[in-house]
Amino acid sequence: MAKKLFLIGAMALWAMGVMAQLKSPVADVKGDLTAYNYYYVVPTNAVTSSSGIAVGVSYGMFSGVAGNQTNTVSPSETISGYLMKNGYNVTTSIIPEKADQTLIVSYGYTGRRELNAFDYASCIIIQMRNAATQELVASFEAEGYGYNDEAEGIMKAIFKALDWFSYYVHPTIAYEVASEQKKNIYLFLYNYTPSHVSQVVLFVSYYKDGELVHEQEVELETNFYPSEQQRIYFKRPEDFRSKDLKIRYNVISYK
Repeated sequence: MAKKLFLIGAMALWAMGVMAQLKSPVADVKGDLTAYNYYYVVPTNAVTSSSGIAVGVSYGMFSGVAGNQTNTVSPSETISGYLMKNGYNVTTSIIPEKADQTLIVSYGYTGRRELNAFDYASCIIIQMRNAATQELVASFEAEGYGYNDEAEGIMKAIFKALDWFSYYVHPTIAYEVASEQKKNIYLFLYNYTPSHVSQVVLFVSYYKDGELVHEQEVELETNFYPSEQQRIYFKRPEDFRSKDLKIRYNVISYK
């Protein structure tokens, strides 16, 4: 059992090292993405890849081997699914009278980039053009990795590129409550914007039995980039540290 646990741990460390070598997505936004209400995704062929896993580690005589597996991804369907899931209006054709409100979304595969002697990144680009003028409004390039699996790498790269698209259309600082303690409150902040964020202003409301009893504005010094998270804390007011209080949070600004 110890040998198996060692293998899992070694594979996890190796995977983290490979993922760390991937380049950050690159965005080139030339126009106002919020000015468009419709998206037409240019159809693409599916990509099929076969992956096999054969892993050996220097720990006694133990090694692990797993069988082959075939994966398929359709870039256009992946893009359409992402957009629809996130509330964007995907059309099956370009409506002439709404062409100036429509973005044509096209996918391109730009090749592989070697990460080490055994692994490579799958590189893609997504372009968005004004359907009326054909003018390039934005492009997003990204890399993805799948263990000996081109299809998985492409799918992950598409999701990364589209995440950056969403950062430009709906920039958001999200939060998750880690712990509400007597003196301090700990939160995880998530940077879903296209910019480095150095400060977040939080508005905190305290309720007792459904009635608002106190409001607190907190300036939080931060240092995180797009797609990153940061754990922060702030002090609760001395008179409002009861366990009976319900607390609500609202991010009111960031910079």
